[in-house]
Amino acid sequence: MEHGMIGHSKDLHGEVARVPLIIALPGAAGGVVVRQQVANIDIWPTLLDVLGVQPLGGADGRSLVPLVLAAVSGAEPGELSERSLFAELDTRWGGRPDQEPVAVTSVIDGGYRLIRSEAHPGKPLLFDLSVDPNEQHDIAGVEPARVAELDAKIDELTKKKLRQLGYVVE
Repeated sequence: MEHGMIGHSKDLHGEVARVPLIIALPGAAGGVVVRQQVANIDIWPTLLDVLGVQPLGGADGRSLVPLVLAAVSGAEPGELSERSLFAELDTRWGGRPDQEPVAVTSVIDGGYRLIRSEAHPGKPLLFDLSVDPNEQHDIAGVEPARVAELDAKIDELTKKKLRQLGYVVE
């Protein structure tokens, strides 16, 4: 009920989108914790790296092995280069099959999270995670330039996915 909803298939606020990634890797007996936020697109590059297989050409994800090894040795993990982190949700997931799907997309970039829902077109939510990590104060109305910047990133993601499906998108 952090944002007035019960369940995990309703929105993309942090309490739903931030989940632990647990992988058992050789040499990490007893477990290590990597605090840096990563994305699902990092899973395959990580597994391929562990198996000693060449990375997939053109993959967006990155191996997390360097972060894990740094945590094991106690060294500074360094940073993955800055990148936007996206999440997408079809709210029909886990619901009734006759329910109309509603797409929800979020992007985290530069310390801000933008959430865009088809249920509320033209009414995105924007949060400054550095001062509002629990996403309680929507600042979209006072940060229109930031909303436009992050919204453009979501649009570019959509175009990229369409191009990968073979559509010609400008």
